[in-house]
Amino acid sequence: MEDLLIGDAAAKYLGVTRARLYQLAATEHVGKRVGGHWVFTQQELDSYRDKPKGKGGRPQTTYKLTPTPARQLHELAAKRNMHPEALLTQLIKEAAQQGATPVADTAAQLLNVLDSTPQSIATLCKRLRMTKSQLQAVCTANRAGLEAHGVHFHVATASDVVKAIKLASLSNADESKYYSRISKPS
Repeated sequence: MEDLLIGDAAAKYLGVTRARLYQLAATEHVGKRVGGHWVFTQQELDSYRDKPKGKGGRPQTTYKLTPTPARQLHELAAKRNMHPEALLTQLIKEAAQQGATPVADTAAQLLNVLDSTPQSIATLCKRLRMTKSQLQAVCTANRAGLEAHGVHFHVATASDVVKAIKLASLSNADESKYYSRISKPS
């Protein structure tokens, strides 16, 4: 006759907790439920214990590592026959120049999002993904061209000044006004 083990005795035999034993019974189909108890044969428990198992835990992820930015900087500096600090300074200057994308492109984007309904400065900033100061710079640099395309700048009320952009007058550079909305009548 086979040796039968119940609950704590079976858990102790396997070297696991009683909760883990019941998990194994449910997932590995070890043991049988008899009445209100799980009953395990010693042979079942031995075959489960001897069964090859995975490593457990989370699966290991392998990453293809790329060179670090510092290493890349040194390699690029060697190719250009420059000191890494001098190269870094040059790259920062180039990035700053590229960051100031041609205003004409940004002005064209502004023209594309405008319609006959006046849009608030905050809405335009969200749609164009830019800050209020960036939008102000675009409008300042391209004001004449924008107005030539029919863009209308709506003067801000006293309560809207905080949310508005400040633009110099085309006729008098010393005179500035605040504008809270922009539209382009069709």
